[in-house]
Amino acid sequence: MINSHFQAIEKAISDDPLVITFDLERTYMTQTRAYIKGKINFADGTSLALFQHVEITENCLSITDYRYHYMNADQMIFRYVKKLLIRYLLLNY
Repeated sequence: MINSHFQAIEKAISDDPLVITFDLERTYMTQTRAYIKGKINFADGTSLALFQHVEITENCLSITDYRYHYMNADQMIFRYVKKLLIRYLLLNY
């Protein structure tokens, strides 16, 4: 379940024609808790640093924490940092 979620993220990134390079790292703390983090470099010189923590509880995949930092070479353009519980039914994966 977690692996499928991370694979979907990686596929969306690798399929985007604006992405020049990306480096993602998966870390599995247990069978039901993991996170993915990394950096995506875009053709216009901007980049996105990302972090997403997920957990499986009661047949649902929950994104329990995330951070996204979008920046150019000189400054941060936007930053989203939130501890938020977003649930997806396991049937979707």
